[in-house]
Amino acid sequence: GHCLSVNPAFARMFGYDSPEELISSITDIGRQIYANPSDRESIQRLLAERGNVEAYEAEAYRKDGKKIWISINAHVMRDNNGAEYYEGTNQDITERKRMEESLLESEERYRIAIEYSNDGVSLSRGGLNIYVNRKFLDIFGYDKPEEVIGKSHSITVHPSDRDMVTD
Repeated sequence: GHCLSVNPAFARMFGYDSPEELISSITDIGRQIYANPSDRESIQRLLAERGNVEAYEAEAYRKDGKKIWISINAHVMRDNNGAEYYEGTNQDITERKRMEESLLESEERYRIAIEYSNDGVSLSRGGLNIYVNRKFLDIFGYDKPEEVIGKSHSITVHPSDRDMVTD
């Protein structure tokens, strides 16, 4: 539950002035580093089962209490006496997580705007409808999206115009 050795970059990432300060301050990694102690337990379970963990993402605390996101790579090691310890790396991915969250929020706003638009909207891929909004259904007389999703976008085009629309 404590660090045996860390490099200066690791100490700085968590807001400590030196590796020695971090090592002497952190006595319970699960509660002092991990924002959600169950992440520590999950990592330990994965290490016991597989011997390594790759790109495990967790929220962590810095010395000042500020939360950051880290990506963890670790594997099990054994010393000369057979005692187990973990060796690995942590990468600060806070900015990437913020950008992902911002993108999700933007996508949600876009989805809501399209869903409640006064215009009929359909999205197609490979000539097949993959999404239609409520107004689209109303305009073309369908009751449920399932009647249109997965079908050719040409089902809403007059038969005499289908060749022109397809071209």
